[in-house]
Amino acid sequence: MNARHLAALTRLACTTACAAAALISLTPVVAHAEELRWRQAHAFDRYEGAGYIRRGVAMFRLGGRPEPATLEVRGLMTGPQGDNWFGMRIDLRYRFDDGATLLGQLEGRFQRGADGSISGPQEGQGRFVGGTGRFESAEGSFRLQGVGGLAGGTPGVLGDVFGALEGDLKLPAAPR
Repeated sequence: MNARHLAALTRLACTTACAAAALISLTPVVAHAEELRWRQAHAFDRYEGAGYIRRGVAMFRLGGRPEPATLEVRGLMTGPQGDNWFGMRIDLRYRFDDGATLLGQLEGRFQRGADGSISGPQEGQGRFVGGTGRFESAEGSFRLQGVGGLAGGTPGVLGDVFGALEGDLKLPAAPR
């Protein structure tokens, strides 16, 4: 092997190592996945277009400590499913004290009373679809079990709909 071949092999090895390092640094790495359980309550705000907006509060436990968030629900009723069950598709936006937002999408169903009011159980499956700040590129899935038709004037009740949710939140590692 002569000096020219040795120099070419050295350049090839350096180029390969640099390309591998660049590729690794661009690959998102999951910093951590956290099992979540949180509760939320919300009340009707207004109709908008074909859908509705509800506003409320949520209480998460993140990093081992309680963390409140405001909640905006943008929903669309997807039609009757029988036995007083109706389909729903909603976008969830949680906003935390530091300004970060966590976004979710959920498909589920709820019951209505004979008078047409939301009354009774609610259930659904959802997924996290990103956010801002520390929740940028968040992903994962969650489940909702809730109840509607609560009396908002009752002490301790923060809205006419209450939900208990649980799921897994995955956040990418900070850029290198």
